[in-house]
Amino acid sequence: MTVTGDRTILDDQVAGATVYEWMKRWEAKLGEFATGPGGLLDLGDGNELLLELRTDDYDHVVPAVNGLTVEFLRWLAQLARARNDPDAEKFARRAEAMDRAFQGLWNERVGWFDNVWADGSRQPFFSAHLFDLLGTSVLTGSQRQAIAAHIREGDFLGEFGMYSISRKDTVHWDRLDADWGGGGCYLGTPLRTARYLYEHGDARRGWDVLERMGRLAEHFAFLPQSPMAEEPAEFRTGGNLEVCSGAGLEAIWFGIFGLQPHEDGSLRISPAPFNPKIGRATLAGFQFRGHRYDVQLQSSGYRVWLDGKSWARKGYAKAVTIP
Repeated sequence: MTVTGDRTILDDQVAGATVYEWMKRWEAKLGEFATGPGGLLDLGDGNELLLELRTDDYDHVVPAVNGLTVEFLRWLAQLARARNDPDAEKFARRAEAMDRAFQGLWNERVGWFDNVWADGSRQPFFSAHLFDLLGTSVLTGSQRQAIAAHIREGDFLGEFGMYSISRKDTVHWDRLDADWGGGGCYLGTPLRTARYLYEHGDARRGWDVLERMGRLAEHFAFLPQSPMAEEPAEFRTGGNLEVCSGAGLEAIWFGIFGLQPHEDGSLRISPAPFNPKIGRATLAGFQFRGHRYDVQLQSSGYRVWLDGKSWARKGYAKAVTIP
């Protein structure tokens, strides 16, 4: 919808219902699990509903799932209002009620959200899955900073990228189960995490993640689905070439070069500060709504071209918006 400005995809028919109706059905399906405190989702003790970890405990009230559900409900409410759907306020009320309960999972001492189990006990489960919340509206500024602070050596970062379980989590870290259980990470997670870090002004950490992932290029002809984090190897039971490698392109386009397309057709450009390790760099031929955009990063600032014609020259602290 952002790329085209056209929302008619919501009315496309798929297996007897529109895309929008399937979204509403998904909201109802999620509601079947809203049996936790304050209406939080409780997935029960079968973690096959979520991530196939070999270790126990990533089940019942999982914070990443609940935070992402709040974001989904907020988005669904916006779509419903635009369609004059009377269910819009129901979705909005559920989102905010769930958000209040979700905020109660925050563990200030460790800077993470707690998992809650059937007996009411709670403690943090340090899964990289939680980094998906960095791309949502559900975190406060201080929560975002505290969660991002875990992206460091000895915690989530390895020489060749990111661990899916923190090395500090001695109970659940599993070297063999690379994609979600410890030794490495499903490729899409670190790449989109880098994008979120850039988008929220944390270019230093964003580059730290991307630089480590980039080391894979010295050892692979492709980006594997589940690379290990401490050696140039892959989790062999995973797939080889994955569409999630596109998240790396998004980290470059929307992170390093700061492209921010909007559904009204405008494009805001606000690159990350100049990085000497990257040096002078040009993104050429970005296509959006029938126009071509080029952005060049220089030590003194950046330049923007629209359809081959110079549009702006700015310092890094100043954004450009093209209607």
